[in-house]
Amino acid sequence: MDAQYLLFERTVKVQRESLALQQRRLDVGDIGELDVRQLESELIANVAQLPKLERARGEASRALAFVLGRSARGVVEGAVDRRVEPAAVPNATDLPGGLPSDLLARRPDVQAAEARLRAAGARIDAARAAYFPSIALTAEFGRESTTRRFTATVVPKPAQEPLAGYSFFYFTGEGTSNGEQIYSALSKGNDPLNWSELNNGQPVLKSSLGEMGVRDPFILRSPDGDKFYLLATDLRIANGKGWGAARSHGSTSLVFWESTDLVNWSAPWMVDVAGAIPEAGCAWAPEAIYDTSTGDYFVYWATISPRDGVREARIWAARTKDFRSFTPPELYIERNGDGVNAGDIIDTQIIEVKGQKHRYYRASRDTQLTLEGADSLTGTWERIGDLARLGYTGRQVEGPALFQFNHEQKWALLVDKPGKGGYFPVVITNFGDPSGYKLLPSDAYSFGTGEKRHGGILNITRIELAALRAKWPSRPAAP
Repeated sequence: MDAQYLLFERTVKVQRESLALQQRRLDVGDIGELDVRQLESELIANVAQLPKLERARGEASRALAFVLGRSARGVVEGAVDRRVEPAAVPNATDLPGGLPSDLLARRPDVQAAEARLRAAGARIDAARAAYFPSIALTAEFGRESTTRRFTATVVPKPAQEPLAGYSFFYFTGEGTSNGEQIYSALSKGNDPLNWSELNNGQPVLKSSLGEMGVRDPFILRSPDGDKFYLLATDLRIANGKGWGAARSHGSTSLVFWESTDLVNWSAPWMVDVAGAIPEAGCAWAPEAIYDTSTGDYFVYWATISPRDGVREARIWAARTKDFRSFTPPELYIERNGDGVNAGDIIDTQIIEVKGQKHRYYRASRDTQLTLEGADSLTGTWERIGDLARLGYTGRQVEGPALFQFNHEQKWALLVDKPGKGGYFPVVITNFGDPSGYKLLPSDAYSFGTGEKRHGGILNITRIELAALRAKWPSRPAAP
């Protein structure tokens, strides 16, 4: 059983190395995509076998322990290295036949060694337990009390595979009956500038709640990497209500989904995050970021409401640990119009970065497409610049989406030109120098077929990339 498990471990390791090599060959056009997908499928199948073999090995060890009258731990953590072939065990000698099987266990030196091993194991357990938090509960009744102590076991963070691709969740607009639902696309390998649609360009998730449609989806991974959350605006313009009603009498709720693997999603649920804001007209373009300083998610969105006699869009925020219970909304960003120009601000996105002047950067649509930096989410933000030098203001573009290139000190700022082609990328290597923000020629990127509207990008692993492609494949149209 041990040999079989070790063989599978080595097989998975070799397959991962082979897959990385084949991906590089695919990237340079040396082989076709089918070869890489076949290797991905084989790797996923073998990775799925490892937990089953581990359980089988544990069951076999416990059965052997029962037969031998030993503890299961004594069998599993034996002193003999099971990776060593029997012929390679040092100082092995031939024994005459006819000796009782328990003769070796009677030897005083062997018994002493086993006692030392048990003592060492106990010390290790004690040391390990010292790292776990201890919880004491005391109950009192009248003059009597009792205390019980418990040791909390911390579940280890799941191992993270290397990032090797990107997923894109978006909507397509109000021009079709299904355009205000959740669509998805995948990068072509590890290239975030070239994309292909999933599910033959049809929605992958639909909302049957609230206004029966969603816009502006955003996706994020939990800090432990074991969950994904998708949040979106509860809005469907295609139902004929019009933008005026949507701004002043729209939904103040957001729509949420949850998943552990990006392919199997919960049923959607709604939370009224902006209802407590006086005369709130809507809750649009929600996004979220995990705040390591407070251990919760910082969720922010745009709400149009009156304040100090001025009705305009401002960014509001609340905190949550589970996207179900939220703190009361608080005003986060306000631009203040000058009486002629509106002070509206919408479509804010924040990312955390390393190796730059600030820890956090955010992009928002106001009169410009404005970038700012700060060292804490609720601290003082410094205005860095905008895209005016590139010929774009808040009148031409919206829906900024920021993400980092995998394994590079380089970022992409995607901005949306509604009705004029959708997203295009701006490449950034130094947030603090807007003069270095780079527009790419149109032949340097491709977002596939169809216009993609305001959405979110998630960096993903190769296994997640393959799982998404398998869940929602796109097949070529029949000739």
